[in-house]
Amino acid sequence: MDSFAELEPSATNAVAAGAALAQFVAAHSAVMGLVAEQRATAEQKARWTAALLRALALPAGTASPAWPASVTALALQALRILARERTACDAVYEPAAVGLLAAHAGIAAGDKFAESPVAVEALKCLSNVLLQDAPARSAFGDSPSVADAALALQSPDCGVGAVFLLARLVFLGTVGNRDASARVVKLGVCDRLAHFLTALHTRSMAVRPDEAWISEPVVVNEILKTAFNLSVSIAEINTATGSMPTIFGGPRPAAQRSAADNPEREVMARPFVKLLEAIIDVYMQVPFADLPLLAPHSHAIHFMMNVPVKPFNASWFAKYDHAIVSRTVDALHATFLNVFPRPRPKKAGSSSAAANPSDSDGDEEYLAEIDGVNVEQALPPILILMRNWANEDARARAMLKSLLMPDNLDRSKPLGKGTGLTNYLISFMSSVSMLQIRDCVCELLLSACGDNVGELVTYVGYGNAAGFLMNRGIMAPPGGADADASTGPSINPITGEFVRDEPRVDPFEGMTDEEKEREAERLFVLFDRLQKTGVVKVVPKQD
Repeated sequence: MDSFAELEPSATNAVAAGAALAQFVAAHSAVMGLVAEQRATAEQKARWTAALLRALALPAGTASPAWPASVTALALQALRILARERTACDAVYEPAAVGLLAAHAGIAAGDKFAESPVAVEALKCLSNVLLQDAPARSAFGDSPSVADAALALQSPDCGVGAVFLLARLVFLGTVGNRDASARVVKLGVCDRLAHFLTALHTRSMAVRPDEAWISEPVVVNEILKTAFNLSVSIAEINTATGSMPTIFGGPRPAAQRSAADNPEREVMARPFVKLLEAIIDVYMQVPFADLPLLAPHSHAIHFMMNVPVKPFNASWFAKYDHAIVSRTVDALHATFLNVFPRPRPKKAGSSSAAANPSDSDGDEEYLAEIDGVNVEQALPPILILMRNWANEDARARAMLKSLLMPDNLDRSKPLGKGTGLTNYLISFMSSVSMLQIRDCVCELLLSACGDNVGELVTYVGYGNAAGFLMNRGIMAPPGGADADASTGPSINPITGEFVRDEPRVDPFEGMTDEEKEREAERLFVLFDRLQKTGVVKVVPKQD
């Protein structure tokens, strides 16, 4: 393989080069690190990389390589294999190499994109390079190529694989780059993403036989991730120091909870309307897995939580009315049941229960991650989404209030115990370990109450809401529920449970007169002994 160092782009060695490249690709297509797996030395790999970049260089003033397309595609495949590992591959991450790959992909200098084996291989190689190198990613986002990638999505000839790769390049080029996001949004990329998402979802677009390396669900997820990434700039309009933590946009202040109060955010969100409608279709029609917060639904939630509700009410609720609200509540409950199962009491008489009877009363066990994301990061988006609905749509707020805070809550036991959705939510209100979830739950329940603090306290009890209210700077008195003793049991204003009226038992009931005399004598002797020892002192009543 050291013959790579001798490769040059000329007609005389095209056949030999093609044979060598085909041999290399066949031998190493599954290798993730040539040096790490001792398939080559660092020096050999550096020479091969340099030789391939030299061979792929485009002659001045032309956009066509000297090698035939089949050999050029093999060279790009070989370069992608080399670039999987950073060792001895620094030249691939230089701006000149990134620009060269963009040129081969047809997304440089205003080129009109045309899908071909060379373009697809160049897109694959470029995607891998940007994925591994932050400086290259940043330079790509600042270059015209990210806009060219967005424009390439408008090509009528894009297959499923090309859509995936171009969407990934738009994603990588706009990560943390608000200016790049604004440029591609202005070019209409959101509508194109909506078009492809609908086409894939309705099966009017499918993988071709030559695209066995990709699948439709993977492309749907990539479009959803790209949509979310572009929508982050909408949420950033309301970002400031405040009480509402948002995982992807920083804290969100209570004073700016309504997007309807921010015209700039509405203007920024308007290009996303068709994309919102397409994503809602996916969210509503694709069945949930046993654990609902997995792709594509988790990606859809991430995007939807950034889009204002009130200005686009017809897009949010018209097609499915408000069924999206109840579907999301069901997803949240199913997630709690799967992620935070309540501990099961051990069977009486078991050896473990006898050795450690407190085991069954210990902390609840839970999954540490959902699809590779810590639960502290995975759960807040769905809570923030529902909170947005409650803040900006009256009917959604009423539905959330009835579903999350039903009137028939079992108050005969601690409210945070049990497997009902409300039990889970209230248990998180006083969590000391999951602070993101705690704050998001508290904000959601307060929004479901129409920001009426007294109503929240009445429902959950002051003890469950006190920490949240203190953090928010709200000094709410521990007012009790309005339950009338004549119509129902009283409710403890601190815990939210029913007040237990313990029946008064006469200690002398059932005793004979002789037993009562003996008990009275015993008590007299006890008090006399306590007084003599100084433990208590009996003081005569003063008239």
